[in-house]
Amino acid sequence: MALQQWLSVQELVDLTIDFLHDSLPELKHCSLVSHSWLPAARYHLFSCFSLEGGPAHQHLLDILSAD
Repeated sequence: MALQQWLSVQELVDLTIDFLHDSLPELKHCSLVSHSWLPAARYHLFSCFSLEGGPAHQHLLDILSAD
């Protein structure tokens, strides 16, 4: 008899949110559904950020890239 592996509800939620990793509008909606959905959605929403020009931004980039 083959063993069946069942996913928990949270694992299914995490897989669904991981599938949406490149869709910011859907991730934003997921983050509002439930407190338990927030960490997985937040992980993808804040996995990267960008800065747009200006001396203050350059100073921050210099600090972040310093050894």
